[in-house]
Amino acid sequence: MPRHQIGVKARYSLSIGLLVFDIKRTAVQSEQRQLQIFEFITLLQPQTMDTKLKGDIAEQCTIVQALKYGWGVLRPIGDRLPYDLVFDIGERLVKIQVKAAWFDQKAQNYVVDNRRTKTNRRTMVRSPYEASDFDFAIAYISEEDVFYIFPAAVFISYGSEIHLVEAEKRQRKPRSAGYREQWTLIEQAIA
Repeated sequence: MPRHQIGVKARYSLSIGLLVFDIKRTAVQSEQRQLQIFEFITLLQPQTMDTKLKGDIAEQCTIVQALKYGWGVLRPIGDRLPYDLVFDIGERLVKIQVKAAWFDQKAQNYVVDNRRTKTNRRTMVRSPYEASDFDFAIAYISEEDVFYIFPAAVFISYGSEIHLVEAEKRQRKPRSAGYREQWTLIEQAIA
């Protein structure tokens, strides 16, 4: 196939494949050459993920965690509903809103926006959730692989953001610390 007919993904895969071969071949060469190859690989990787991708990752990790508990997971079609997932636990369906946390350099902690965000091509509109929109909100910190499980009333009681502190150095933990990995809250709510 002529080079101009190879798609971007195929060229990227071909480049990575050749690079992996080159790394194996040069493993015994100088440390400087290996550093150059590592820098080249770093340049090929995406530097930042957009918020949609981070949210998709958070949802998938939440699904895996729910499956580990033996719960069924339902996923609504589209994104017009105020919840992302539904857990089927016994005879009860539990609506779940999933949020991906990001690291705030200035505050030195993770942050989750607890508002609904709707976007179109030109504008982004944020509005508060209502207690009836979902049963639980799950905040996921991908860098730490940690979940925070908030009952809906607690989640919407915060201002516009919830700060999640993972540093052990802090003397006083924020209110959110009590919801770290509290999956039992979901089981207790349906009992």
